[in-house]
Amino acid sequence: MKKVILIALPVVILGVGVGLVMTGVVKIPGMGAKPKAKAAQLYTEGKDPKVVDANAKKTTPAVSTVAATTKTNPLKTPVPPKVEANLIDNKPEVGQKKLAKLWNEVEAASLLDMTKDWKEAELAPVLLKMNGAKVAEFLALLDSKKASSLSREIQKQASLIPRPTGT
Repeated sequence: MKKVILIALPVVILGVGVGLVMTGVVKIPGMGAKPKAKAAQLYTEGKDPKVVDANAKKTTPAVSTVAATTKTNPLKTPVPPKVEANLIDNKPEVGQKKLAKLWNEVEAASLLDMTKDWKEAELAPVLLKMNGAKVAEFLALLDSKKASSLSREIQKQASLIPRPTGT
């Protein structure tokens, strides 16, 4: 009888302890019952915010994972970093140089078709950065009126000199 008690008592105590941990009464990190919000998050994560109920044939909003985790989670959820709009500078000169490099490799006839809907003010800065022989070939393909006005625009933009900013 003493052997049965010596074996059964630790097994019962261990069973009660495991039961208390698994139900969440005794909290041990990484073990036990998960909060209900975690279960809702697992089933709604990555899904459409509206769930179609097959019986009702209408859409019902799904449980919000953010709202569910913030209400039951005592720890604060991490806040995503703020993106500053000033991190990106818009420098059209860089794009014009790259485009001019590409256009130097294109035949003048193809270039004429590609730029037929471009305004002269947009086209001139790119042509300024291109190879002079390629630009001359391109201007020769244009009708004389358009070539003349584009040449004036190139001259106008080539004469602009940026002022030093002091920084």
